[in-house]
Amino acid sequence: LFKDSKGLSEFELGLAKITSSELLEIFNDYSSLYKELENEAAHFSKILIGNEQINSVKFRVKNPAHLLVKIVRKRKEALQKGDTSSAYLKINVSNYKQIITDLIGIRGIYLFKAYWKKIDEDICDNFIIFDQHDVCIFHGPEDDLDFYHPNEFVKSINTKKIRYIRVERPTKYRSTHYILQTNLPEIKFELQIRSILGGVSKSMLKKSRLNFD
Repeated sequence: LFKDSKGLSEFELGLAKITSSELLEIFNDYSSLYKELENEAAHFSKILIGNEQINSVKFRVKNPAHLLVKIVRKRKEALQKGDTSSAYLKINVSNYKQIITDLIGIRGIYLFKAYWKKIDEDICDNFIIFDQHDVCIFHGPEDDLDFYHPNEFVKSINTKKIRYIRVERPTKYRSTHYILQTNLPEIKFELQIRSILGGVSKSMLKKSRLNFD
């Protein structure tokens, strides 16, 4: 495993200040959960595709070797920046499931930005959102943001307060990220939703539906 991966060489582990035995503990524990995580990913994908505005859904479960590479990379980055608060510097077999939020990744694709609020409502109704993690709305510098919640908008869901933040990306990356709860204790997953045709005004959308009917 370590010989076959460039990111897990003895040199890289030295820079990350972690041992192969520590990583193997995580690898073995995670590998034992892998099938269950695939079932969870398929289950939540079916829920998401039930939304009539969602056109397609894809999911992946993080490869066990890629998980180790991520841990090494994150530790290296934290050490290089002198970020002593990074949770990755204290990661081990007993806490990695709480620290890493994308062991499962699900992506939903929809057509128009005007659908965003309806899809967001559906996600809030059908999934458990972690209130310790903001919902991140990634957008380009020139995007029309009227379709989304305002920056630092707070939504109350039962006893939870969910905050939405807008994050501008010069690369024009556009997606909304949620951190959600699985049915497995302590394991979270990342849900991304994104449009493929950009902005269409609500009046145009209404006319297109009338014409279609």
